[in-house]
Amino acid sequence: MTSVLFACEYYPPFAPGGAEWTTEAWAGALARRGHAITVVTPNYGAPARERRDGVSIIRIPFPVRLSPGQGEVRGIFHRNPLFYLYFGWQIHRAARAAGARFLHAGPLRLYPAIRDRFLPLLDEHFPELAARYRAAYATRSSAPRAYARALNRRIRRLQARFGFAVNNGMADRYRPGRPPVQESLPL
Repeated sequence: MTSVLFACEYYPPFAPGGAEWTTEAWAGALARRGHAITVVTPNYGAPARERRDGVSIIRIPFPVRLSPGQGEVRGIFHRNPLFYLYFGWQIHRAARAAGARFLHAGPLRLYPAIRDRFLPLLDEHFPELAARYRAAYATRSSAPRAYARALNRRIRRLQARFGFAVNNGMADRYRPGRPPVQESLPL
């Protein structure tokens, strides 16, 4: 059995978009397969702790209340660096309590079909970020290498600081492994 922790800004019944419902479905599917699943999310007005469909939900204290549904808090809350420090600390506490052994984070990938929908949303809701994202993802779907490397260094420091296994994230997956067995099979 694996212990998996999802950290998300929204989780049903507070779900402004499809990502939240997808996360709930994914968490439930993993729980049904016997994995220990924990979700950490801000508390917009639901029980602080809840177990639903085999998933443990921890809602951390948050100063804004929402009605269940598709509402969102004003951007000033989630774009505040203090929110991320606080949320990161709460994630660490929940991960330790859940017995998590790994921490993984990676940069955003914007494939063309997604980019065409994502950038207009930035224009509308986060205009101060739109130019940076347009420049960063103008010719590629992956994040700029310098940003990805900086994020990787930051995550490794956090892994070491909080006692998680330190690794190179997705780069570890692409190191040469054993040669494929099929090469030695006669045809």
